[in-house]
Amino acid sequence: MRLLVILLLLSFKSFAFDPSCEDYYPMATNGKDGEEIRMIIPGSKIVKAKSWEPELGEPPLSSVESYNIVKQWSVSNLVNFDGIEIEEVSLKKYGCSPHRSKKPYWYYQIEYSALIDGNILWGSANWLVVLMSGEVIAPVKD
Repeated sequence: MRLLVILLLLSFKSFAFDPSCEDYYPMATNGKDGEEIRMIIPGSKIVKAKSWEPELGEPPLSSVESYNIVKQWSVSNLVNFDGIEIEEVSLKKYGCSPHRSKKPYWYYQIEYSALIDGNILWGSANWLVVLMSGEVIAPVKD
């Protein structure tokens, strides 16, 4: 009986502090070289961003502001391209359950196409995340 209680406590503890849910992986794909490319939103960053619920009115960061932040960010961070064309700006709810239970967090998912000599360069993993704090997060290769 004592062993059963200990096992139950350990399983609840590991579930409550599940490290796999500390970071949220909303998107993933494979690059041309076969490496996995993932978007990772760290739980430590999302909780520093502003919490928001649609019932409260407009988000703390507007879609226009997120668009402008990405355009500005791309100049110094996507230097292999002449620019980018933003294809989509989506408002998404942060999906990792431990953080959902405390406060609702949202972010913008931006999809873009890279430009070289005015031409669109098609590729995979052309997404970015903008937190409500204005921080931009880029995908990483595994």
